[in-house]
Amino acid sequence: MSRRIVVTGCPRSGTGHVAALLRRLGISCGHAEHFNPQRLELGVPPWPPELAGEASWYAAPYGECLPVGTVVVHVVRSPSAALASLWRSRLFCTRSIDRSFLERHAPVLMRGTPLQQTARVWSQWNQIVETARETTGMRYLRVRLEVLDEFSLRWIAALAERELDLERARSVVAELSRSTARPACEAVDSLAEWSDLRGTDLLGEIDELAARYGYGPAALSGRLARSA
Repeated sequence: MSRRIVVTGCPRSGTGHVAALLRRLGISCGHAEHFNPQRLELGVPPWPPELAGEASWYAAPYGECLPVGTVVVHVVRSPSAALASLWRSRLFCTRSIDRSFLERHAPVLMRGTPLQQTARVWSQWNQIVETARETTGMRYLRVRLEVLDEFSLRWIAALAERELDLERARSVVAELSRSTARPACEAVDSLAEWSDLRGTDLLGEIDELAARYGYGPAALSGRLARSA
């Protein structure tokens, strides 16, 4: 039997885009259908047998509850783009189900100003996803949204013990919009409030993690410096 696939990452990192790609390639993949706050209120429900995969940032804290052998696809997006999108949502400026979910699983997100809380989501949630590498029986793969291509999709399929035609994958990638992968530089540059992060440990933490993910040694601090 093919292995289950769970696509997860920081909110606004493109899990929905990956779900759409997998569906177009014949892999039944839900988008926050199995993992969402409503269904998780009473614990992790049994995995639907008809669902081959699920893409949801809500799945991040539940690595130990996944079926044995699940392929965990960790989608990362540049911090400047992801955080600009999160900030536009005003996530930490009012109470919401999403905010409560984040704070429950990462209590550190309750500290600081709304902007600091928003920035901290990127580092905290990605680190939570990474714990899947240490979970017995899981297969972990990290992919950057900006360079996700047919070879990435074939790698995901291979880990899940599924066959995938490379030409078909190339065609699907070309057909679907890649708008979620475009850096939202202008959104970050237009927010003067982000200057509050300059010189902080939080900014250093984000830059360090972003560098490990392949975004360069000053992924966010460099963007802020250029916008000064």
